Amino acid sequence: MSFLRAIVIVVLMLAGFSGGKTAWDSYYPKTWSANDQVSGEIESAHTTILGITVNKHSLQDALKKFGRTAVFEVGSGESADQMICYVSQDNLDKTVIVFEVGPGEREVISSFIVTNKDYLPFCDKCAKSSRVKKGIATEGGITLGITKDRFMSIFGTPTEIIEPDGIAYRYIGKIRLTKKEIERLEKVWGSEVREDPYYYFISGIQAHFLDDKLIWFMVYKTDA
Repeated sequence: MSFLRAIVIVVLMLAGFSGGKTAWDSYYPKTWSANDQVSGEIESAHTTILGITVNKHSLQDALKKFGRTAVFEVGSGESADQMICYVSQDNLDKTVIVFEVGPGEREVISSFIVTNKDYLPFCDKCAKSSRVKKGIATEGGITLGITKDRFMSIFGTPTEIIEPDGIAYRYIGKIRLTKKEIERLEKVWGSEVREDPYYYFISGIQAHFLDDKLIWFMVYKTDA
């Protein structure tokens, strides 16, 4: 069974948005392994879409740009704590965008997902926005409908193959802590901070294709 068909089946089996743990908890893949990561980070141009940048802007920033919508709480143990989503004002346009806040991120957006209504069965819960329309793209030009070859020409060899229809590029990066940061963290973690004086973060993009065309992608960047 393909990834996308499995998602549709699982979501349709789940009941509504009541009770905390909902359809939101199962609509995207949970394939994750530190072994799939390589040193570095996703190109910054791909972390911004429609003026919202992951690991920089908040849900409130997105709400101001896209309009009011419900903020959904995600069940504990998932890779996100909160989510909001938007669809096009044009009923014939199936474009959907989702913004997520990861655990412990304090409302800073950790990822966004772009897909269409065929692969997000609960779109009736998403608000309509004039900013969401066919062809929306990251600042680096990633948009639904591009071919797999074109996608891979941009990112290179995937760090993970997700059978049968997906690929992923996962990175882990680090930034050296400042002297003040080391001194502050040393009060909490002790001298071991000086042994590894770096701030680590993970980033990447995961994509799924149908008939060689991009139909779903997620960009993320968050603390490791």
